[in-house]
Amino acid sequence: MPRQSDPRYMQSEQAICDALARLLEKKPLASISMSELAREAGVSRCTLYAHHDNVSEAYEQTVRMFYERTETFDEHFLCASCQVRKTAMPYCERLREAGPYASVVNDDRFLPATIRTVVEQDFHSIKRRLQDVGVPADLAHVICLFQMSGCYSAATSVHADGEEWKRYQEVIDRFVRGGMAALGVEL
Repeated sequence: MPRQSDPRYMQSEQAICDALARLLEKKPLASISMSELAREAGVSRCTLYAHHDNVSEAYEQTVRMFYERTETFDEHFLCASCQVRKTAMPYCERLREAGPYASVVNDDRFLPATIRTVVEQDFHSIKRRLQDVGVPADLAHVICLFQMSGCYSAATSVHADGEEWKRYQEVIDRFVRGGMAALGVEL
């Protein structure tokens, strides 16, 4: 099996994810075949199967790759006043500026897949920080789910396209900070 550190493997993986995003612009995920995905990606079926067992698995990887270029919750809130622009973007901005991955973000499976991705990473350190101030693990988990799904809903709503988005984002960030402060977590 190819190693993920192999540049050729990573190029193929990126081509597969990009191809899946393009195909999602035209049809739902359930209608995309592995043959069609391989053709669109410009890779052989053998190569595609070396990466993924099925299209749903390729979708999950596409979401993970999308999320890799997203700031963690802590990076966003602990560096809210930073003027340094990193390669990662806040979650809400990444959703709004999804570019060629807009079809992935707008797919019904995106939020559940993103949550699975973040759960694998244990919601970064915010869940542990909540637990450090006495919030039970299950409640800390639910709070993280609430924050992530709320940000997704706001950033993909009709309000996200308007001139007022920056103001909405600032109010939502204040709301999150206030909620965390009420629980004893300073951001």
